[in-house]
Amino acid sequence: MFKRVIFENWSLIIAVGAFAFTMIFYSVMVIRAMLLKPDSTDHMAELPLDKDQPL
Repeated sequence: MFKRVIFENWSLIIAVGAFAFTMIFYSVMVIRAMLLKPDSTDHMAELPLDKDQPL
């Protein structure tokens, strides 16, 4: 039974699956960042420089 499994096909499926997962993940993050409200982006832009927050 295992002699019929072609290794190249399994490695191709894993590689394409990993690429698809990575592409979907980064696409979701980019779309989420583009849809943020301007108030939220301004707050996040000033976050490292915010002196009200304790270190």
